[in-house]
Amino acid sequence: MHGGIPLAAKTNTADSPPGIANNMDYLDPTTLAWSYASNGPARKYHTLCYMSSIESLVLFGGSDQNIASYNDIKVFSVKNNGWKYSVSIKGSAPAERILHSAVCSEDTMYMFGGTHSISDTPSDSMVWMLVANGESNFT
Repeated sequence: MHGGIPLAAKTNTADSPPGIANNMDYLDPTTLAWSYASNGPARKYHTLCYMSSIESLVLFGGSDQNIASYNDIKVFSVKNNGWKYSVSIKGSAPAERILHSAVCSEDTMYMFGGTHSISDTPSDSMVWMLVANGESNFT
């Protein structure tokens, strides 16, 4: 689990204006216990999924505290427990977006939908593919 808008435990409400988390925690499936993994970029409304071919979690888009939307990619290496904030991308990238969906399969992230901001209509109806050609290179 990474980022998002933290909620108060007792009231289940966010601060006003809401802060944005940058922590990443993981759930151990054998013990069902949460553990801290690493800090990363502070994002909300982003996607994050696992690419087994590069043993990494790939983050796409989302927005920050200033409501700026992004179309960037950040990579968290599971084997090194660290973030790569700069990766090489060849080809056209989708427009910046939030509230999209994504799923990863081996070396490919499939992404669909989303919008530029909460008040906008969906950005497009295309399915985008991001293919890993190594831990720092994508097409």
